[in-house]
Amino acid sequence: MNGLIAKYLLGATLILGASLPAFGQYQELDAIVAVVEDDVVLASELIERLDMVREQFADNNQPLPPNDILMSQIMERLILESLQVQEALRRGVVVDDETLTRAVGTFASNNNMSIEQFAQALAQDGRNYAEFREQIRREMLMQRLQQAVVNRRITISELSL
Repeated sequence: MNGLIAKYLLGATLILGASLPAFGQYQELDAIVAVVEDDVVLASELIERLDMVREQFADNNQPLPPNDILMSQIMERLILESLQVQEALRRGVVVDDETLTRAVGTFASNNNMSIEQFAQALAQDGRNYAEFREQIRREMLMQRLQQAVVNRRITISELSL
């Protein structure tokens, strides 16, 4: 898959716990579920996305597909996102903080909230504002990459004009 090295390590456990014998405490470790060129997909990302999808299906009163199919589709989506973000960064595509803040502001205003209120609403839903911003940045990077690829393929000859 385009130089993709994807290794599924979806074993019996996705999140590993390891004890720290010197302190008698536990440290939560995150498992790598796929290696995607220069990036990795973590078990926590897979679980978070799985929870979001399940919540969306529940909100829309739709039945969930079988768990193995759902996990496979989510994993494929995470891998494709990683590939696109990496390609966008290789091509020098950037989303500056000001543009990102405007986009988040649009989300907030579409929900009749200020950015601060929107951040609080995210927290109440158990979502992290900084992670939300980074997800929006990733989506904008992918969108700009897709636009650049499409624009490069569009050619208008003088005969067309």
